[in-house]
Amino acid sequence: MAKAPFSSRVGKVHRSYVLKDGVVIPSVTEILGKEVPGDRLAESAANLTGQGIIYRDHWSWLAEIGTLTHSLVFHHLMGSTADIGSYSQEQIDIAENCLLAFMDWEKAHDLEIIFCEQPMVSEIYGFGGTPDIGGILDGITSVLDVKTGARIYPNQWYQLAAYKILAEENHPIRVRKLGILNLGRDESEKCIEGYLPSRNHKTFDLHEMYFLQQLKAFKINQKILARN
Repeated sequence: MAKAPFSSRVGKVHRSYVLKDGVVIPSVTEILGKEVPGDRLAESAANLTGQGIIYRDHWSWLAEIGTLTHSLVFHHLMGSTADIGSYSQEQIDIAENCLLAFMDWEKAHDLEIIFCEQPMVSEIYGFGGTPDIGGILDGITSVLDVKTGARIYPNQWYQLAAYKILAEENHPIRVRKLGILNLGRDESEKCIEGYLPSRNHKTFDLHEMYFLQQLKAFKINQKILARN
């Protein structure tokens, strides 16, 4: 596992993606925007406000837990120790619950790591991103994304389709499965796993097509903004 390509910069890092000729390119998350649908965000904001909670602060706090969870999972897979010094004890406790959910999922599967948290760029399409995990999952070449939200949202599959493009361009592999591992924040919650299976290549194609159309629209919008 430790020999797999990986990034040592896991945590609160804003990455920039650059092509070989020095051109700065957008990230997958910039292109797709928010993963959670707007109506869900509005509902959540209203509920939190009704409880006297500043929703933006709460969302930021949860995002930090997500960042820490990614770091804990990464270092677990690499056999190293994560730096948790900048987080509150409550955040650490919740992220450790997420790690335990991942470890329970891991026990039920055979996973051989190809890459982990590796920043990649597409010289062909002009975008970048950092897939969480690429590997052989139960004998099938897969790209996996770790989440800590309430549920799996449709927009997250477009993100995985983009990571599939990056993985296949940067590694000599053909991805057969995309997976989302939604790790429970509470100790009573398990990992909710969802997959786009290899037998439905048309689904892969449609998700990739959607992402590439979003990329095209993003680049057109950037040109419009540059002229204003």
